Amino acid sequence: MTELSTAPAATMPSVVPAAQEPSTQVLITEQQVLFSTAAAAPVVPGRAHRLAQWLHAVFETPQRTHPPARLDFLERSAMSREMGRL
Repeated sequence: MTELSTAPAATMPSVVPAAQEPSTQVLITEQQVLFSTAAAAPVVPGRAHRLAQWLHAVFETPQRTHPPARLDFLERSAMSREMGRL
């Protein structure tokens, strides 16, 4: 592994075996081509699906935002700090 070969590429032995061509011909029908194309193609959402999404977005009521809850057990300490600042 420490020696490099400097022989020309034409005289180097091939490491990869030569690929053999198949001896029989294969006939692919039009239906097989359509089936394989349909399996490889991405699914596109239909027009009705997009219409339903649009209607949902238009008529959806926004969620109400609620103010943060005031915790009762912190009320005395908060009041004490406010009185101390006066």
